[in-house]
Amino acid sequence: MDNNLSAKTVYLDHNATTPLDPAVVQQMQQAFATFGNPSSLHAYGSAAHALVERARQQVAQMLMVQPQAVVFTGSGTEAINLALKSSIADWELHHYPAHIITSQVEHAAALATCRYLERCGHHVTYLPVDSDGRIDPDYLRRALRPTSQLISIMYANNETGVLQPIEEISRIAREAEVPLHTDAVQSAGKYPLDLGILPINLLSLAAHKLYGPKGIGALIVSREMLTEPLIHGGGQEFGLRSGTENVLGIVGFGTACVIAQSNLQHDPEQQQQRQLRDRLLAGLCQLGNVHVNGNLRYMLPNTLNVSIGGIKGEALALALSLHGIAVSTGSACHAGRPSSVLAAMGIPDEIAHSAVRFSLGRTTSAADIDYTLAALTYEVRRLRALRPVAQVAWYFS
Repeated sequence: MDNNLSAKTVYLDHNATTPLDPAVVQQMQQAFATFGNPSSLHAYGSAAHALVERARQQVAQMLMVQPQAVVFTGSGTEAINLALKSSIADWELHHYPAHIITSQVEHAAALATCRYLERCGHHVTYLPVDSDGRIDPDYLRRALRPTSQLISIMYANNETGVLQPIEEISRIAREAEVPLHTDAVQSAGKYPLDLGILPINLLSLAAHKLYGPKGIGALIVSREMLTEPLIHGGGQEFGLRSGTENVLGIVGFGTACVIAQSNLQHDPEQQQQRQLRDRLLAGLCQLGNVHVNGNLRYMLPNTLNVSIGGIKGEALALALSLHGIAVSTGSACHAGRPSSVLAAMGIPDEIAHSAVRFSLGRTTSAADIDYTLAALTYEVRRLRALRPVAQVAWYFS
């Protein structure tokens, strides 16, 4: 394999974002003709309102909740902010400070919000994780206080794909009568989520992680939970998210949820992606000195985070891009920075700096994996011949 820019492209960064499903594009194109404001009372507004409500039902059906529980937001980040900040708004009126429990491996949207709440005078406990990247539920039990107002634990980690023991976490939260928020941005559409069974009070979603458009997310809300919005104005979205609705984005979101629900019911994606991921890992192991970050037993079927000894992750990611292969070194929100997730798992810096994340999608094929392994073999051998400092110099040249 030569090192020229390849005409072939392989996209293995689906945890950062996914391409629009063709059916999503089709539904959004049809919705372009419906330009009315959903809050208007005339026929144009009513038509737009009908599209929004149909999509609300589609999102709700994927999660087995009532449509009234779906609050559309501008992103998954906004949904997380709304969940964390609004959940303590009533508490602030009568009690101060509040206590929040989260983990050390949450997405930046949750961690940055928690640090903001700490600056506001509230208390936050950041639960550690084990070498598999999972929290110990007993630590959660011991962290509870009389002032605990919210538990916020993500369902699946965006960097490693590791699933948290949400069922046990939800039981602890329910027994303690403390509301539970779950960041399901990375797991929704990839892993079954039935909120009719799982007692989660707040759940965050983002459409662009499940083959929908960017710029639209949702917070699933138990109606008694939130009263104070982040964005004040005309009172749209049940008074919790003012502003004229993004009708096109909402239509795409709803369609993406219908497709995801159908795929989860028949399970073709999970099985295929797990097999392809394992095929990729088997090939990687042939290179020697390969460390899997996380435990495959508790991992999303599409995700593989590995450290390849003697290689800088950034250098390998860039080298693969010259072959038309898209991968990442971790979260797209922290590109170029050391991974706090891997540090929390106790992974040494040397190994963490070698990490590369492969995240497969619906269209990933066996040919894509074989092409990627051929490129990896070529680039790993080449980069291992360079000292790490030389790899970094090459990366920034």
